[in-house]
Amino acid sequence: MARILVVENSPLMRPALCDLLAMDGHTVVPAVHILEARCKLEKTAFDVLVINVMPPDMSGLNLVQKLRAEATYDSLSILAYTATEDLRMCQRAINAGADRFLERPLTVAKFKSAVRRLLPESTLPQTPPVLQPAYAVSFMTWWEQKR
Repeated sequence: MARILVVENSPLMRPALCDLLAMDGHTVVPAVHILEARCKLEKTAFDVLVINVMPPDMSGLNLVQKLRAEATYDSLSILAYTATEDLRMCQRAINAGADRFLERPLTVAKFKSAVRRLLPESTLPQTPPVLQPAYAVSFMTWWEQKR
């Protein structure tokens, strides 16, 4: 399974994203802010970075650009997303170096599918997980039902 770093400042979204990925057997490491994420990236090799590009402490796009400028992170796949509905953000994220961008509304199925496409083949399970009907719901609906 893959090692995934999730950078999300929301105390509701962060555990929801981490739980979804952990349910598939991945090792998931949360980071509350960009500086914490940078420290964790320097200490541990990750397969995928899932990042909110609009956190309050520093632009996630800045971190993506910095990572892409360093050869150390060439093999790191980056999935960027944002809670805003600014369609220009998608192009900005891709230009910064993100491999994929998810826009609102986020659904469990869309999120899991995007992450799966970024995973190195060696980290994929032998058989793909079966998506259940509940995966079509929004993150927050899924999270509220789970709690």
